Amino acid sequence: MHISPRAKARLVRSADDYGIRDTVRRILPLAEADKLDRVAVMARYCTPADARALAATSVKIDIHLDLIGLMGRGAEDGHGTLRRGAHFAVRRFLGRIPASAVEAEWRAQIARFHELFGRYPDGLNSHEHVHFFPGFFPVIIALAHEFRVPYIRFGLRGMLLSEHHSAIGHILNQLARTGHRRFAGAGLATSTYLVSLDWVHGKERFFHALEDLSDEETVELVVHPERDRESEFIQRHL
Repeated sequence: MHISPRAKARLVRSADDYGIRDTVRRILPLAEADKLDRVAVMARYCTPADARALAATSVKIDIHLDLIGLMGRGAEDGHGTLRRGAHFAVRRFLGRIPASAVEAEWRAQIARFHELFGRYPDGLNSHEHVHFFPGFFPVIIALAHEFRVPYIRFGLRGMLLSEHHSAIGHILNQLARTGHRRFAGAGLATSTYLVSLDWVHGKERFFHALEDLSDEETVELVVHPERDRESEFIQRHL
C-alpha cells in the first residue's frame, strides 16, 4: 500500500538527530530530495560544513535540544527508550538535573546553533522528548519567546494514539495534557498531532488515519533515517 497525496499532505516530516552518529549521511540526501519538511539539529555535534549543506536545502531547520552532558549518556543509541527514560527520571528525582541547569545548557546550544547557521532555529524540540517533562516545559516555552522561535514540537491534540501501542507515546500524551494550558497561552505554532515512526506498527492503519483527518489537521511524523527500517519507509512512502 502506498500513501495517497491527501494523506501525505497531512504530514510534517521531521528528521531528528542531525549531526550525531551516522545521521548526516542519511538525512542530508532526503532533505535535498524534498522528502523532509523539518530537520532537527544537535548543535553541539553538527560541524560547520554539515550546517552549510543543510542550510542550502529548503527544509525548516530546528534545534534538537539535548541533556547528554547533564545526564552523562545518550549520545549512543544502545538502550531502549524506556530504559533511558527511567535513567532520566531517577536523576531528575534525585535533583541532579535542575531546571536552572537545563536552561543554561539549552541556552548554550541555541547560541551554538546561531554560530553555525547565522540565525536562530525555526523550531524547538528535544532529544528523547525531555522538553515534555513538566519541570522543563516552561523552560522551552520561555526560550522560544526569548529567541523568537515560532514552532515547538508538541501536538495540540496530543499523540496519534489510535495508531500505535507505544508506552512512550502514551506517557508523552499524558505529559502533553499537563502542559496543554501553558502551551495554549504561549501563542506558538505546533502540529495538531505528534507521532514517531518507531511507534507505528502497520502502515496501512496509519495511512487510513491520515486520510480521515480534516484539511486543517497535521501530524508531525518524527523519523530517524539512520535506522534502516525507517530509511526504507521514507524512501518508499514519503
